[in-house]
Amino acid sequence: MSLNEEYLQLIPSWYHPFFKYVPENELESIHMQIEFDRSNRTTTIPFFQELSEVCLKLYKNRKVRSRYFAYLLGRLTISAGRNKELKELMKDFDGIPELKLWMGEILVGEGDYEGARQIYQQCEKTITSENPYPYLDLKLKKSNIVVATNEYEKGMEENEELMDLIDFIQRQHEGLDTIMFEFTGKCERVQILLELGRIPEAQDLVEELLHRVESIENQEVQGYIYVVSGLLKQVLGKIPESKDLFLKAKAIYNAIGEVPSVTFVDGVLGVFAIIEGNRAKGEEILEDVIDRFRELNSLFDVVQFSMILAQSYSGADEKDKAHALVKELDKYLDQMKEITQSTCIDVARIAINNEDTKLAQKYLEKLRSSLTKNPSVYNQISLHILESSSESTQANMHTGIAQTEKALEIAERNEILPQVLTCKIRLSSLNLTKWMYVENDQLLRISQSNLYDALMLIPSDNPNRVEFQVIGAMIEQLLGNEFENTLTKIDEIRQEVQKSAWGEDILSKVEKNRLKIQKLKDLYEKEELVEDDIKILLYNTIRRLLIGLSGIHVDQVKTTEIRMILIVNEAGLPIFVKNFGTAGENEDLLLSGFLTALNSFSSVFSSTPEGHLKVIRHENYSIMVEIYLSYMIAMVCLEDTYEAHQKLHRLVTLLSKDEFIKFRDLSQTTERLPQFEESISAKINNLFPVPQKNPTE
Repeated sequence: MSLNEEYLQLIPSWYHPFFKYVPENELESIHMQIEFDRSNRTTTIPFFQELSEVCLKLYKNRKVRSRYFAYLLGRLTISAGRNKELKELMKDFDGIPELKLWMGEILVGEGDYEGARQIYQQCEKTITSENPYPYLDLKLKKSNIVVATNEYEKGMEENEELMDLIDFIQRQHEGLDTIMFEFTGKCERVQILLELGRIPEAQDLVEELLHRVESIENQEVQGYIYVVSGLLKQVLGKIPESKDLFLKAKAIYNAIGEVPSVTFVDGVLGVFAIIEGNRAKGEEILEDVIDRFRELNSLFDVVQFSMILAQSYSGADEKDKAHALVKELDKYLDQMKEITQSTCIDVARIAINNEDTKLAQKYLEKLRSSLTKNPSVYNQISLHILESSSESTQANMHTGIAQTEKALEIAERNEILPQVLTCKIRLSSLNLTKWMYVENDQLLRISQSNLYDALMLIPSDNPNRVEFQVIGAMIEQLLGNEFENTLTKIDEIRQEVQKSAWGEDILSKVEKNRLKIQKLKDLYEKEELVEDDIKILLYNTIRRLLIGLSGIHVDQVKTTEIRMILIVNEAGLPIFVKNFGTAGENEDLLLSGFLTALNSFSSVFSSTPEGHLKVIRHENYSIMVEIYLSYMIAMVCLEDTYEAHQKLHRLVTLLSKDEFIKFRDLSQTTERLPQFEESISAKINNLFPVPQKNPTE
């Protein structure tokens, strides 16, 4: 057995690939040094930290300068949280690019992305695929900078190139273990997909990684997969699953001694404590984690967890503490050459909440500048919403509404339904507030309309629907309806809740609001309150309810199950059909009274303005119809949701540009029907790329 093979038996299997490329004379030095240190130690420290300490001694005292060893040294030093020591080593640096490669990672942690880019460009001149692990790491680190600076489309391209490169390296070096790079690259792709709003794809990829991760011996990769999967499940609101994954990751990182990773996981567990309602414990953990990251000189992590802590203070109405923390962070952020868009958003939000206009504008400008270079749909929406918040005074209310409408336009165009929901609720709140200043009942009607639009996004089995309905009834009271009408509506809502499985909590909310209306009615009848007092009290109640609803989570948004798209000519005959349901289901639709139902409304549609939507209820389906020229464009859904309305409107807009003009005589003849179908099919397939239901089910 060679010394290399013998030494590999001493170390965890997850680290074998790197030692394959360290010359045996250096392995011998490491081996001897470890044995010497062990004989003189009374306490045991994790192997990872122990090995990094040995390698640092060899580099400093024995001047070991192998390129393979330098790569190993940099990796171990950073993983053991010895960033400062690596910086000291760089002063004695003698031109080994594999060591300088890790200096780039330190700069990324400090927010100096441009500095890191320059280092990686220098390294590319000398690190080649002949030295496979540093080469793959270099490409991965370059790709990570693209993601960190929000260049997501470019990041996806580089990620695809990385996966191709991994295949090439594996063929070039037969038997080479590249599993760590493959999984790390795929985890990065998950992050990119999330930023691009492609959550289903991200979720599918994570489930694929989790399915495979149990069989992987590389513990570092296992921990990384668990962390990324946990973050995604947290985004999707699946906190118990997420927490379990992070506890698994922590056990792995403790076992291999990855100090920064353990600290990061502790920080996330602190966040979970806050989410679970133990705010004091969570904040205590975060304060400790921030101090530990300061010691590791990881400025990026200090900023990220400080922002979370500030948000916790803000959420608990400790606005002064939150504001003080972001003011302190402002000094740190000025040291970072680039900061993430999400950090700009968080600082601006807290500044706005504390009416610190100067600080808010500073970070809104940074966000706007970053979006100019690296546009992100989500963050564009956030910018408009934040600017709307900063303009929500009486004088600038119209500007606030205009900004929210811009955010809504982007969200609808990109079909990001949770953001549509947020914008609709915000518009309802803003128009209600403007009404307090202007007292124009039209504003109340707009507020109610936005509220009911938002209601269409909430699943029928979700208790939040009840609060929307109650708020709608209250707004009707402001519109001048009598108290009795409002009380009757709330009683109807209460009866529906009693039939549901939502529990006493929702029923008690309805009851509280009913009691408020009843009390106002009694006070008004006793002439103890005038109408203006009642309006103010109702307004404050509705505003509080709307603020509560603005936190509805992504997985609570209702999506549409589309069954069929039809284009029907003026004779009532379908000239185009696109099926999404099962064959039998669609056949039943066409052969049932479905077309009869459409035809029976022909007289109504003949007088309907083009572009105006009509909804027909037919058995278990909703048929939404828009008119263009002599055609009816119909979408059959299980429910007429807001999403379905938007999709149908986009479809009509998309098709009306050319096909309907070119083939409008199909109303009289079907000679060119195949050409018509071919012409519009591609556009419909782009709008509905994935069938809503598998036809083979």
